[in-house]
Amino acid sequence: MKKLQTKKSIEIPSPYKRLNYFSGQFLTQADLQTEQSYFIGKRRLHNIHIFGYGVVSGLNVSVSKDQSEGLTISSGYAIDVRGNELFLPDTVQMNFPKNTREAYLALYWAERESDFVPAQEGSIASRVEEFAILKYVVEDPSRKLKTKEKINKHDGILLARLLKVREVWKLDKKIRVRRVKP
Repeated sequence: MKKLQTKKSIEIPSPYKRLNYFSGQFLTQADLQTEQSYFIGKRRLHNIHIFGYGVVSGLNVSVSKDQSEGLTISSGYAIDVRGNELFLPDTVQMNFPKNTREAYLALYWAERESDFVPAQEGSIASRVEEFAILKYVVEDPSRKLKTKEKINKHDGILLARLLKVREVWKLDKKIRVRRVKP
């Protein structure tokens, strides 16, 4: 525990540091990455502390009546527990899960390098692409988690719980999808 401060004010350092531009400044890759990290970090902080996490709009799940088409997930937008923005631009069809009678449908945020260009080292990504992943999981990703390891493993947004009853897939109407008010 730190000693009690006797000053009239205390400076609290921030993890956020941004560039200070000036004429003639030479910017490096590290400078530009610092700039990107600053704005991404601030946007995530804003998202979580102003809105919280959950579905902002859309992302409604429905089961096809004849069971042959699987699930339909409408386009929509969500914020995950880290403040990442997840966007489904179009309606998506998804097959039912296999070899189970119960599954949770969750939406996850991810990123990957893309748009590779020639460079001295061979080929290097010129962009980073963000995307969403829809997947079935066996545990409810919205349940209360206690350890950081579990939180890192389960940071998806719960969209639905599916139950196979008498060989027919149904949505569990008791499951509450976390919604965010924009």
